[in-house]
Amino acid sequence: MGFQQIIMILLSVIIIGASITISIVMFDKQSDNSVRQIISSEIQHYSVAAQGFWRTVRMTGGAGGELKEEDTPRIAKYIDTNAIDNNITTQNGKYEIKIIDISKGNIEIRAESISNPEIKLRAKVNLANMPYDTGLEAITIDMFWDGNE
Repeated sequence: MGFQQIIMILLSVIIIGASITISIVMFDKQSDNSVRQIISSEIQHYSVAAQGFWRTVRMTGGAGGELKEEDTPRIAKYIDTNAIDNNITTQNGKYEIKIIDISKGNIEIRAESISNPEIKLRAKVNLANMPYDTGLEAITIDMFWDGNE
């Protein structure tokens, strides 16, 4: 076998290897992006359900427009009857609900992907402003949250 043929085979192997590596990286990035979008969608769904809890009168199981410290597990149960304390788990992620400002009706939903624990999202939800055009953002989702405060 000639020198040119050996170089051609070597060059082909390098090009094919690089192509495979690039395609694997691209697939992983797309997979991570899909997981972020799914978790973001679930957070939005939970935010709307939490707003339903906020609007429901207290004697029928809601907050009646006023949060109390002990409402955290009740919000989670209102959103998902399988919730344990203030935690909800689905096939896509683990979600934790916290009340961050009782007087303003602000909660925080923290999410972590089950398939890739490095993917974490955080949403701040203002329950009092959700259905109205107040000029304030009702849901703010941090798609690339690093898990720190």
